[in-house]
Amino acid sequence: MPKIVDAEQRREMIAQVIEEMALTTGVEEIRMREVAERVGCSTNAIYHYFRSKAEMLIHAQKLGRRRAGERLAALAETVPFAERIDVLLPLSEDRRREWHTWFLLWGMPQTDPAVAAERREGADDANRLVSELVRGEIEAGRLDKSSNAEDVAYDIMLIVNGIASLAAPDPVSWPTERQQATLRRHLKGLGFHL
Repeated sequence: MPKIVDAEQRREMIAQVIEEMALTTGVEEIRMREVAERVGCSTNAIYHYFRSKAEMLIHAQKLGRRRAGERLAALAETVPFAERIDVLLPLSEDRRREWHTWFLLWGMPQTDPAVAAERREGADDANRLVSELVRGEIEAGRLDKSSNAEDVAYDIMLIVNGIASLAAPDPVSWPTERQQATLRRHLKGLGFHL
């Protein structure tokens, strides 16, 4: 009797392996045979779910974006704004791996329509999530009412992306405390009452 496999669970397992391998060896060094061995399936099974490394990396990034959205959604509005934005920073090994995957995707050619679409979708989703949080801060009076939520959200994403670009590859120089202090300093500069 053939083994029954949950397709989405298998895709997530493959994506997790891709994230781990990309962090330790780089995308160029990933071999489908090794991915299959780590997942516990054949290379044919890998190709059944993904046609290329780019597809696997895109799927891994989508899962990372979903996890970030879930982390934000899990926090109540009573949690201070800066602490809600903290969940976007590479403060843990898992989040550092997610950021590394995103950076790898940024480095892939824009000529691949799927890569270009994922980049746009990722940036749009992040801005949409942060814009909603900023609107809540404006409504609560913790940010000037004349502030444009979308513009402030883009500024916050620039700050978060900048911190992550330094902290993800160098967590020793950028521990949690330094990332959070840098974020808060810049949020205050944007007019947030923290």
